[in-house]
Amino acid sequence: MRYHRPEPPSPHSGSFYGAQTPHPPDTAPPELSAPVLEPREFPFPIMDPHDAKRPMANFGDIATVLRHRGQYQAKNQAFVILDPKGKEVASVTWDKLASRAEKVAQVIRDKSGLYRGDRVALVYRDSEIIDFTVALFGCFIAGVTAVPINHQDDYEELNYILNSTQAHLALTTDNNLKAFQRDLALQKLAWPRGVEWWKTNEFGSFHAKRKGEETFQAADLAYIEFSRSPTGELRGVVISHMTIMHQMACLAAIIASSPKKDDDPHKRDSYGDSRIRPSSPLGETLLTYLDCRMGVGMIFAVLGAVYGGATTVWSSQGAVTVPGLWAHLITRHKGILYPITLLMAATLLLGDYPGLKTVAYNYQYDPMVTRNYSKRHPVDFSSLRLCMIECIFSDPEFHEILADRWLRPLGNQRAREIVAPMLCLPEHGGMVVVMRDWLGGEEHMLPNWDGNADEVDRKELKELLLDKEALKTNDVVVVAQVHS
Repeated sequence: MRYHRPEPPSPHSGSFYGAQTPHPPDTAPPELSAPVLEPREFPFPIMDPHDAKRPMANFGDIATVLRHRGQYQAKNQAFVILDPKGKEVASVTWDKLASRAEKVAQVIRDKSGLYRGDRVALVYRDSEIIDFTVALFGCFIAGVTAVPINHQDDYEELNYILNSTQAHLALTTDNNLKAFQRDLALQKLAWPRGVEWWKTNEFGSFHAKRKGEETFQAADLAYIEFSRSPTGELRGVVISHMTIMHQMACLAAIIASSPKKDDDPHKRDSYGDSRIRPSSPLGETLLTYLDCRMGVGMIFAVLGAVYGGATTVWSSQGAVTVPGLWAHLITRHKGILYPITLLMAATLLLGDYPGLKTVAYNYQYDPMVTRNYSKRHPVDFSSLRLCMIECIFSDPEFHEILADRWLRPLGNQRAREIVAPMLCLPEHGGMVVVMRDWLGGEEHMLPNWDGNADEVDRKELKELLLDKEALKTNDVVVVAQVHS
């Protein structure tokens, strides 16, 4: 189920992993020249990073996970929002986030008149991440399908999305609604017809009248994400709750198995409890400047943060242009471990090439600006476990610069290991197709592998050059390989 302009909707599996190409109804599926790609198997069960005895498979959908976070990580910080100067302007704990989402769901159920699966538009600005997350999970709990609209300044696009999805309710904030009304008046444009607008920042928190959580049934579809194709065509892709949970499990396995700074590099084959525990009592801390309302930013910083109980620290993209500021933000942020306040460092970094090239080249131009940014808190990147880069094309030359001339000089001894470019497809909801991991399996790509995995040293294999034409038929043909 895709939404296109000007084409009518067409079937879509909604699955990122193992999805098959849809075929017209009443016709047999075409014969496949190669087996359909299957989801990757995990070498260990995915457990709650905050509770090694609780399998994440016990949760049926991501909204149930948020309820769990609100109860068991109640006073830990969920989101911290920074301004372009790195100053905290907003934050929220897990219990407050969950409570506000429950309130939005209650109001939708009681006052909207919508049915399960009906579409609800979310109109928030990039800095309104907390309000956006509250509205998104409110929709999940209420059993309706969220439709994020991230370019509200484009009236034609907004109107098209509202009409094509038949969304009769839009959630936003008071400030956003006032600005929207003012823009429409200045441009002498008509108000979108048939749409009711609610300000979720005025809803408050949910207070249960009786003990026990109210049960809910999530809609099959979680949200519909719109983006433009390379030809400028506006397209929407539907994402199901099942897809979210499977994708989150895949990403959680990658993060859990990535070596910590005190890991023995010769014990990569061991996936004991020490591999799935977070790096600190607060869990992982993700620092990013990407848009968290869509694509890979939403996948990691919103859905992934809820799934893994991580803290998302977000700053505007302008922060990366200030020499030394981004490195300072990686080194420290204020975390809460009830009832005390701690100074925490980022463990996960999420960015793109333009932003990371800016900070890396600023450091090359004048290293001392970064090193002397804060005399009280010297820059230290030793806490970083992964530096994830959203991209469509990989840039290996820059990876060496990033690792050897920015990450390593500033304290990360595993600099080349933590650089993790990710092939992300914006036209498919930002899905992550390829990403560096430590889950094993690369021995199956060795031409001379005889089936004895114990004889394979994973550290030896550094790079592979693959035949591009063979990949089109799901075949992996190794043209050349580089060993460390």
